[in-house]
Amino acid sequence: MTLITFFGLARPFAKGLTPFIGRGRRSRRSLRILGRMNRQLGFNIFELMITVAVLGVLMGVGVPAMQTLMQNSRLTTQINLLSTTLALARSEAIKLNQRVLVCVSTTGTDCEAAGSGTGWDDGWMVFVDRNNDSDVDLGAPGTDDCAVNSTTDCILATQAGYPGTNTLTPGAGAPDFLAYVGDGSVRCNTDANITTLETCNNANTFFTLCDFRGATYAKGLSISRTGRVASVDKQPNGSAFTCP
Repeated sequence: MTLITFFGLARPFAKGLTPFIGRGRRSRRSLRILGRMNRQLGFNIFELMITVAVLGVLMGVGVPAMQTLMQNSRLTTQINLLSTTLALARSEAIKLNQRVLVCVSTTGTDCEAAGSGTGWDDGWMVFVDRNNDSDVDLGAPGTDDCAVNSTTDCILATQAGYPGTNTLTPGAGAPDFLAYVGDGSVRCNTDANITTLETCNNANTFFTLCDFRGATYAKGLSISRTGRVASVDKQPNGSAFTCP
């Protein structure tokens, strides 16, 4: 009985498949379609060579463009760091009505000696110069140098040096530091005496940021006598940028 039932169920199932696996015209058409599908399951050698060639062209165009974009973005980020720092110094000088210095610093706790040859790309710091001696005078450990009634200097911000080989070169007006005073204007150090500062000359108070590609891709930042900063694509006197 089980055997009869099995074939009884199998027979209509087999009949249901007849249009697809039989010998009729529809069956032959289905087999031809399946044959064409089976022949298209991969690339032949000619198609593969074309694909590799197209990929090589796209890589040759896209990779250099992406590298240039990344290099330009790095320059923009680095020059913006300096711009933000100078804006902070100016704002704090106005708010506190005191002198605020931005100086070259590799330690983040004191300024590099004037004429030391240390570049701005090695790092800098911002501090409130309460006694106007253009040097960082911190209190004993545990002292809150930034308290309202403090008489010691307050470090507002520090910036580590740029990674890599990019260079940040100052104009003659800002070799080692810039100082902002209570009205927001800026003072420069143009002689050996760091305690007496001079009015900045717009023509030489600027910075040039360069990477290995040279002056063509350099970015600049100028500082006016009023202390405002501006991005520039050439020196304030109209000359083209130069890179080390």
